[in-house]
Amino acid sequence: MFRKKARVGVFIGTALAAHMAQAGLPPVKGTLDDRPVHAYEHVVSSRQQTELPPPVMTPEESKQTLFPMMASKQIVADCDSQGLSALSGSALVRAIQQVDTSCINDLFQARGTLAHDLFQESKMISVAQGMASEASRYQGNNSNGMEQLILYLRAGYFVQWYHQDEVGEYGNGLKQASASAISAFMDRAMGFLHLRENAPILGEALTLVDSSANQGTFVYDTVTWLQLLQDRAEVEDAYARAMNSIFTIYFRGHNNEDFKAKVFNDSRVPRALYQLILDHGAWLDGDNNYLVLNAAREMGRFMQYGGIGQQVGDWVADLLQEYPLSSNPNIWSLLAGAVELYDKENCDKYDACNVKDRVKDAVLNIWHDCSSTIRVNTQAMTAAQLTSACETLGKREAIFHDKLNTGNQPVADDFNDQLELVVFKSSSDYKDFGWLLFGIDTNNGGMYLEGNPADPNNQARFIAYQASYAPGEHHVWNLEHEYTHYLDGRFDLYGDFETGMTVPTVWWTEGLAEYVSKEHDNPAAEELARKEKVALSEILHNTYDSGVDRIYRWGYWAARYMLEQRPSDTTQILTWFRAGDFESFDAWLNSLGQRYDAHFAQWLEAVLNGDDGGDDGGDDGDDDDGDDGGDDGGDDGSDDPRALQPGKPKHLDAGAGTQAYYYMFAPRGTDLLHLLTRGGNGDVEVYIKHDGWPTTSDYDQKSASGNANNSLQVSSPEGGTYYHVLLTSSSGYDDLCVTVGLDEEPTDCGGGSSSDDSDPQLTSDQVRNGLSSEYGEYFWFYVPEGSNYFELSTWGGSGNADVYVSNSGWPDANSYDQRSNRGDNYEKVLVNNPVGGTYYHVWVKAEESYDNLSLRLVLR
Repeated sequence: MFRKKARVGVFIGTALAAHMAQAGLPPVKGTLDDRPVHAYEHVVSSRQQTELPPPVMTPEESKQTLFPMMASKQIVADCDSQGLSALSGSALVRAIQQVDTSCINDLFQARGTLAHDLFQESKMISVAQGMASEASRYQGNNSNGMEQLILYLRAGYFVQWYHQDEVGEYGNGLKQASASAISAFMDRAMGFLHLRENAPILGEALTLVDSSANQGTFVYDTVTWLQLLQDRAEVEDAYARAMNSIFTIYFRGHNNEDFKAKVFNDSRVPRALYQLILDHGAWLDGDNNYLVLNAAREMGRFMQYGGIGQQVGDWVADLLQEYPLSSNPNIWSLLAGAVELYDKENCDKYDACNVKDRVKDAVLNIWHDCSSTIRVNTQAMTAAQLTSACETLGKREAIFHDKLNTGNQPVADDFNDQLELVVFKSSSDYKDFGWLLFGIDTNNGGMYLEGNPADPNNQARFIAYQASYAPGEHHVWNLEHEYTHYLDGRFDLYGDFETGMTVPTVWWTEGLAEYVSKEHDNPAAEELARKEKVALSEILHNTYDSGVDRIYRWGYWAARYMLEQRPSDTTQILTWFRAGDFESFDAWLNSLGQRYDAHFAQWLEAVLNGDDGGDDGGDDGDDDDGDDGGDDGGDDGSDDPRALQPGKPKHLDAGAGTQAYYYMFAPRGTDLLHLLTRGGNGDVEVYIKHDGWPTTSDYDQKSASGNANNSLQVSSPEGGTYYHVLLTSSSGYDDLCVTVGLDEEPTDCGGGSSSDDSDPQLTSDQVRNGLSSEYGEYFWFYVPEGSNYFELSTWGGSGNADVYVSNSGWPDANSYDQRSNRGDNYEKVLVNNPVGGTYYHVWVKAEESYDNLSLRLVLR
């Protein structure tokens, strides 16, 4: 997220400005990032909400914001290894049908010449014609590659919208060809509603209606589709997700002239939505509640049309009585919000006057003061969660002042002496209420509203929500990141957000928030940095159009580098920032050029290889910190709290109705992945899914015990991939133990490594004693240039440990340079003339559980 005062259009950046003359909104992207990241999440606090919020994603899509899609030019090139960009006509259609859908998803990232060669209009028309032709052979599944054809068209529309100068213009011929293809497919697909495999492909086609700007073409058809899908949505999540795509057609249709002309005097669509809400009110208490709430959002939006507005208003009034604020605040606020926007002068008719005050009093009725500077207004946080949040913020504040040397002195003219932290109980409630109460876009992970800090009556406010996947007992998502924005604005940056944005400061504002909130524990940034390289000079010129990875993950590396490796420069930068002298900073930045790029790359490589890059010798004033390569322990390698790892049991507490998400990694060569739960004084149901996050109705495996003792096995798991876990409980549990085993069931819930020395770095001639593990341990060491040999040896203890060594990454049973596997604990690996100036990686494998093992490295 970021610190902002007042901006409209969270997702529409400058790259889109040239396209705003086109009708409609940008097409939907192919896949979602799969870990909750901060995305573009700050808007203006001073503006009034001028429209109802967009329909929310399905729960499945929301949870897919949980593991990152590392898209890159190389990935796109790999996908195009099939030669798609060189083909045309029927040959292109056949090739698309034969590639995997993941390949087509990668094409949403295509740029430049490749984007033109893939998606020029003539090729898009050929693919649309191919889709229409294949529709007659569609059998309710993807046997003829229909999903790939639809995804290809969606990718083309998406890339062309943002990069028309690269792809070229699209005309009416393509729009009509797409409409014909959609019509032929939908006529066929509606005959296969009894097949689950049909649902996701049907959902892609509904999204294509929007991508191709055919909302007006199919506006009346959507009424039929909506009615046909309701029965299937009630019993099958996949059809509920497909049905949800229809609401996006309506939402974006209000930017389509053909759509608006057709609905101005025709109430068929809002009538169908009204009937859906009446018929399926029971869904509000179940997994399909988002469908009813989205129907309310979209029905209310039709009040804006003079020809049908009064009739729609009558339906809104009827539903406001059917679902009162006291018992149904979510749907009531959406419907009353429509009155606020489109018929406020007649609010008495609806009993919907003073909507904001009434909703806020009903929903946000818990207040708690952490201190004189932090006040919490929350929907459902418990006393323990409030205490946890306050303690977390206090700790983070101390770290901030220490790292930034603020002296606790605010910048001049800053009266934001108290932060109001607003916390909804879920992301769904954040979306349902945040837009109405605070006038913000809510398609994000929370928002910090700085306002005008020079106004003594201004209220700085962070609007957030709780999530089961958020770290800490408080479960407030983005808590520490956003609090850093508040501190940065108050103690580092003079003026309001817009003042600082006159020069390239995005790397600082977002990178610093990531660095202060995560310090040396940022696995997402590390993973990205291992896969691609970006020059520091590029990162320092980030904008909010640079993309999530550049803004947050690379911003983190830039801020960490400047604070740890260039302290003199950083001190000067802060002097300029605190005085509001952004012009001097800009001049320095332009004069810097690429001077630090080489050192930044060298430092980052060292950090990724185990050297924390910290200050071991002191800064002599030239910003060379004298780091001698030693490890000061700053990066402790803390694991993601959602990761389940062999030999590292988790002990969990949860309340009634809790849903908690975790994941486990299956190394290459694993024959069996075993998940065990024990104890817990309650009940827990366990769901496992390989491809994405499980739900209670969409999973690969489910526990059957009905209590807290469960044992699930994944036979022959796909090596090198993640398996996703959902824990649910009807009554809650205390001290539930969850542990994972590889190739065998864990012997108990307290097993695992008990090494007396957990430092993974090996030093020559140092003996590691007392090593114990059920699964094995990993180590590494650096080989200087000119080294003649090294020898690794193990001895003593009980069990059977083998030693694997690799110079090109972490070894496993199938990938290594040398190994020793004698059948006991007396192993030795000798390597003559090792590659100097590089790192070697060691795996001490537990062929059988070992205990009290000794390990030594000799390097000469």
